[in-house]
Amino acid sequence: MASLNITAEELLERYAAGERNFAGVKIIGIKYRYTNKREYIHPDLSGVNLSGANLSKVSLCNINLERANLEGANLSNSGLSGTRLVRTNLRGANLQRAGLEFADFSALQDLVCSANIKLPTYETS
Repeated sequence: MASLNITAEELLERYAAGERNFAGVKIIGIKYRYTNKREYIHPDLSGVNLSGANLSKVSLCNINLERANLEGANLSNSGLSGTRLVRTNLRGANLQRAGLEFADFSALQDLVCSANIKLPTYETS
């Protein structure tokens, strides 16, 4: 499935239908739906294969990506705040300038030091 552009909604529909291999896709965006005015529906993408996927500038905040395969995925400038990344394969993933606040990295399958992580620099006045 190399170089296939799909919408986030299509990915979620196909995932709900049982498909798990989305290697090499480019996801166009994720929109959250409200169950009511105070609660979000947080997608559960545990075990999904997004190896080599282009997820640059995509909001993946508060999504369950436990046991997901993100090997070689481009997550640069993406929002991963509050995302569950327990036992997730991030080998060779590009996490440059990704928002990682409150992300759960416990029990990563690979060492974080092998991923491409650069923390943002903040200017002080």
